[in-house]
Amino acid sequence: MELKSSAVITPFLDDTICGMAAKELANKIQFPPETSAVCALVAASHAVGAVYSVGYPDGRQLPIPLYAVAEQPSGTSKTRIVTDLYDGYMRQAIIINDKVRKEREIMKRSIADQIKKGIEPNQNEMEMFDKLVEVPTGTSDATPQGLEKPMSRNGGYFLVYGTEQNLTKTLLGGLFSDGQVSDGVINSGFNAEMFSSERASSERVTFSGHPFGGILCVSQGGTIQTILESAGGSGLAERFWMIREDDMLGKRTKFDCPDQTLIDVMSGKRKPTKEMLSKSNKQHPMTAYRQYSAAMARMANERHNLGAVKFDGLHKLTFSHEAWGIIEAAKEFYERSIGKQEIRNSFISSLNSKIDVHVMKLAATLHVTNCAEYQTIPKEITPDCVRSALGVVQSLFSGVEDISATNKLYGDDAEDQCVYDYVEQQKRPVNAAKIKQELARSKKKDSPFQFYTKHGEKPKKIEAALERMVKNGKITCNSSRTPAVYLVMQ
Repeated sequence: MELKSSAVITPFLDDTICGMAAKELANKIQFPPETSAVCALVAASHAVGAVYSVGYPDGRQLPIPLYAVAEQPSGTSKTRIVTDLYDGYMRQAIIINDKVRKEREIMKRSIADQIKKGIEPNQNEMEMFDKLVEVPTGTSDATPQGLEKPMSRNGGYFLVYGTEQNLTKTLLGGLFSDGQVSDGVINSGFNAEMFSSERASSERVTFSGHPFGGILCVSQGGTIQTILESAGGSGLAERFWMIREDDMLGKRTKFDCPDQTLIDVMSGKRKPTKEMLSKSNKQHPMTAYRQYSAAMARMANERHNLGAVKFDGLHKLTFSHEAWGIIEAAKEFYERSIGKQEIRNSFISSLNSKIDVHVMKLAATLHVTNCAEYQTIPKEITPDCVRSALGVVQSLFSGVEDISATNKLYGDDAEDQCVYDYVEQQKRPVNAAKIKQELARSKKKDSPFQFYTKHGEKPKKIEAALERMVKNGKITCNSSRTPAVYLVMQ
């Protein structure tokens, strides 16, 4: 079954640079608008998060970069949308890095000449050499271990983005021969938690510190599946925004003419029509996109000025009292909704419990990009940015729940299928006690019962699934035996 998300976020972004830029790009290249908006927000968070962190009222700091996966089939201009959104930051970073490399080479030769002549190298020159660091430009294919080299070079910052499914598979260990997930740095990097790695080989780069960074993967189907299956109970899936919007293939038509006209133009029997010539040269107004790109370029410049700063050395943003009050209200609302669940699903509960984190990251991103034309970006985030961020995050959370249910990660369908598969595998009648015991104890990452954490919840849900399967005629029950035995209908 195809994964679909119901997330509609563009109405919350009408007055933001990110939202308007995403709309312009989507119109220009005829790309799905909600996915374009997600990509614009996440790409911007990566640039902003290289320079800024956002703080809680008690002073604790949170990294701003977001994680997201979006799915679109081949031929939908995925590479174009990602390239255009990072273009402002990357172009400026390349200019800066070329200059840095040249300056380092000149200073390197100068220091080498001094040493060759027996002269003590100038201390100021040595310090200047150490401060000449490149702006991080990210990678499109990396394992968690592979990120440790750029993290060591960039004060813990990492950036991963691309349009290939292998990006998430290698990043999350999906292609490793033992099938094990190595997502420690990815989990830690979302909140800049302390992370320390050790390697068996002394030649491997290790990292110790607070990683922080972002991930964006826009690829064909299967990426979201990788995230959901690899996460298990690690909490990784709840860190990702996920969107799978209807594509626009077959709908990107421009000309009002019959098919035969197109065939005649292609074969040379007639010249292109005036409509074809005029629409081919159409100039799209890209005012907001230029502002967006300028904001991204500014972040590259500011990151260069900071150098290889660690997480605690980033510029710090705060919330106004009213803005923080909105976040507190949202967290309280979702906490109450968790408490009202008769049967608690830990995946959904964990997702909802992170509402404040996602809103804080996004509000900071919107604030900086909206204010990037100011000479000095205000340190205090306004209520408007928080409300926009909250609307986006709520819609995306609903979309993630849709995707998870469709993917049979949780819910009645998933539980019914799990029970059916278990009974079928037994090839003989199996009693209810054994079914409940085996499925409740299962450690499989794809078990829908893993998300129930309250005592006694799992057996009740398993029993309910058995009853549904019997009622639907998929499984037969012999209730004359104690305990009852079940067998798949042939």
